[in-house]
Amino acid sequence: MFLMPSKFEPCGLNQLYSLRYGTVPIVRATGGLADTVKNFDLAGDSGTGFSFQEYAWEEMMIAVKRALMVYSDRSPGRS
Repeated sequence: MFLMPSKFEPCGLNQLYSLRYGTVPIVRATGGLADTVKNFDLAGDSGTGFSFQEYAWEEMMIAVKRALMVYSDRSPGRS
C-alpha cells in the first residue's frame, strides 16, 4: 500500500506510479489525487484505491484500516 496524505496536490504522479506497479494508493481526496484515485466501494467491489476527505490523522487511519480490512478478506472471488 502507498500512503499519500497530502494537504494539497495539484497533479500528483506518485499515486499513478503506485497504480502502475500494483501498490494500492491511500490518499487524501484533493486535487489530482481525487481525480485519479477512486475510493474503493465494498458493496460494488470497485475502485482504484482508498481515500479520505478531511486532513486529519483520524480520517487517514480509518482509510488505512478499510484498506487492511479489504486486503485481509479472502472471500471467494477476491484475490
